[in-house]
Order: sequence, then C-alpha cells, then structure tokens
Amino acid sequence: MRGQRFDSFVANIKKRGGLIEPITMYEGRILDGRNRWLACEAAGITDPPMVEYDGDDPRGFVFSKNVERRQLSETQRGMIAARMSTLKRGRPAKNVGIPTITQSDAAALLHISRDTVIQAAKVIESGTLEMIDQADSGERSLHAILLQLTDDKRKADLHSAVTVDLPLAGR
Repeated sequence: MRGQRFDSFVANIKKRGGLIEPITMYEGRILDGRNRWLACEAAGITDPPMVEYDGDDPRGFVFSKNVERRQLSETQRGMIAARMSTLKRGRPAKNVGIPTITQSDAAALLHISRDTVIQAAKVIESGTLEMIDQADSGERSLHAILLQLTDDKRKADLHSAVTVDLPLAGR
C-alpha cells in the first residue's frame, strides 16, 4: 500500500486513535499486518495492538487473510501464485524435504489456471520493474504486459536484423 491510499489509512488510524484489527506476530516477526504497522508508525502510534499466532500453518494463515481481505484481480492472484510457487513441473527431486508449492498448487489455492501462474512468472522474470508494479497493482493485465514484451522483443530483433553499415560520405 502506498500513496493516497496509505495516507488515507494513516489519517483513519489517527482519527480512530488506533487500529481496529491487531497485528499478528509469529516468532518475533510480523505475520499479518505490515501495512498496519507502517501506518501506525506514520501516525505516531508506538505500541499498536498485537496478537501472537498460535496455529500450525502460518503460510496458509497469511494467504487466507490476504485473499479474504482484498478483491484481487486474476493478474494480481497470478503474481502472488508465481511468487509462492517454488517448484516447477519436471524439476528434479533434489529438494525433497524442503517445503515447496508447485505452480499447479498455487494456481488451485488462488482459483486461477496454471497458465496464469506461468504468465505471471514470465512477467516477473522478463518485465521491467514498472511492468511488475503494474501487474502487482492490477493496473495492467498479464496479457497486455506480455504483448508489450513480445512486441518490444520483435522490434529489437527487427532493428538488429536491418542495421546496416552505411558508407561514410565522401569516401
């Protein structure tokens, strides 16, 4: 959260004199409520309400809280799933014992297709920071960004193919 939305959140916290929902901690770290923490800090609240997470699935808790809290577009869910997935199809089993989530599992959790996760991963891997921010915020779709990436690559390939050494004048 940033910009006007963050500023409004800070103003709302100041007006109410604090948070409605406490920050959830886990092993000394913020598990849920990073934006609430930052907004309290900006509002001058030095001791915001906190609760300790006592469940057995912190990743699932965070995922559930954030998906329930927000109206995320398919593009935004794809970006989350791409970052969540740590194991690609066909990858060697050398990571046995390390908690992993596949692209298919991440897609299922976020109610999107695996293709959407793959597209988001391409944006993360090949896109500019601006493109990634646009996808994260839902400002642009994965499809639009991938079309631009494809078009930019085609133009670059075409430019390099037609670049010719021209003789200098007077030779």
